[in-house]
Order: sequence, then C-alpha cells, then structure tokens
Amino acid sequence: MTGALPQSRFDDGYNDNLHHAWPVFQKHNVPFTIYAAPGLVEGAAVLWWEVVEKLVAKATFIKIPGGGPEWRCGTLIQKRAAFHALMRYFSYTLTELDQVPVLREMCAAEGMICGVSADRDVMNWKELRQIASDPLCTIGAHTVHHYNLRRLTAGMVSQEMRLSADMLEDKLGKRPLHFAYPYGSAKAAGKREAEIAAGEGFLSAVTTRHGTIHPEHRANLHALPRISINGRFQKLVYAQTMMSGVTTPIANAGRRVVQA
Repeated sequence: MTGALPQSRFDDGYNDNLHHAWPVFQKHNVPFTIYAAPGLVEGAAVLWWEVVEKLVAKATFIKIPGGGPEWRCGTLIQKRAAFHALMRYFSYTLTELDQVPVLREMCAAEGMICGVSADRDVMNWKELRQIASDPLCTIGAHTVHHYNLRRLTAGMVSQEMRLSADMLEDKLGKRPLHFAYPYGSAKAAGKREAEIAAGEGFLSAVTTRHGTIHPEHRANLHALPRISINGRFQKLVYAQTMMSGVTTPIANAGRRVVQA
C-alpha cells in the first residue's frame, strides 16, 4: 500500500503494462508494481500457456513427443478439451525443465515458432528501464524462468530467486526488494518458499491467493494475498465487492488471513 491507494501489481511484465496501464496510472497518480522474470525478457523462458493456446488453435491433431498422449483438435469442443488436458500435462506431468523443450518440438511439428505475437509479448530491457524510471513504478522479481517453485529443490528455488534479483539489478540499476511467486497458488508456493524468499532478503512476497491485506499480515509478509482482476470479473462492481473484503472469508474457509 502507498497512502490510501490500493497498489496494482502485474506479473510477467507484459508490454500492455507499458502501452495501456501505465498512462492510466500516470493520469491518476496511482503507484504500481511489475514483477519481471528475466528469462521471459531474454527468451530463455516463454509464455508457454499462451503458446499451448496458439498451438491448439492451429492444429487438428496434437501428440506429445516420444510416445506421449495425443488429442484430436478438429472441433471447438475437442480444442477446449485438448487445451485443458495440455495445461494439466504441462503443469503436473512434465518437469519444469522439460516444459519448453517439449513445447518447442511440438511447435516445430506444426511449423510454428515457439513464441507469442508481439502484442502479447513481454517488455524488453529498454522498455522495462523506461517504465521503471517512473517514481510510481516498482519493479519486483518473479524468478528467472517462471517455474512452479514447489516443484523445484530448495537450492533451485533459492537460485531462481537470487539470480532474478541479480539480473534485474544489473539491467535496471536497482535491486528488487519484493517478489511474486509464479502462478502463486498453494500448489506453487507454500511455507518453504516463503521462508526462502525471506532468507533471500525480499521484504515481501505475493501469492495469487484471494484476499485483502490486514494488520495481521505483518507477520505473514512473504505470503501476501491479492485480489485478481481477470476475464471473469471485469465489471467495476465486482472489483469493488472483492476489495471490500467480503469475499475473502468465503474463498478461504472463513479465515481472514491465510498463513503460508
């Protein structure tokens, strides 16, 4: 929080943060944070969930290399089923290190580049430096490769956190003090990850667990909740209702504060 204004927080560093959100925040003098993953900036990592969507949209048949499962994608119903099955497969069957190599091979089979269109891509270093120059903007860390941290060893988690901060400091001239867990759900960030984030020197770390901030969160700064504004809740009345805190106990089994 800064003053009485809720702070907007964006994961991944999509370039629409620069072209669409930033002018609005400048107009209304609203602070915001962008959690950037250097691997996405430099191409070592890709927005794989968007590539999966693009792949399913193009293909009529998809097969996992090496004798893995396969799906027909000829109809809209089949495409929807294939997309959700692929999301589960990439999220929980493949290891974090295997996701991109497998996806690159699948894209090559369809004659596709394993990437997303420029208008859905992330900011480059020049653009990040541009937006970071605004006092309203805070740049936070978001790992290097956007891995699900609960699926990594403790040593790899520390490395992803520390190296992302190192790279952001090197490129932007300021070390990030705040962190966002990729994906951010309980399946992606728990007590171990919160303790590691604290040990790596971050002052706070945010999840995607639903909730508003309360005084009790002073003892839980490395597992902070957020109110997610996404495609399902675009109306202002929905956002106002969620920010009031009314929906937090409903989403969290009656608890106002969920510990890491």
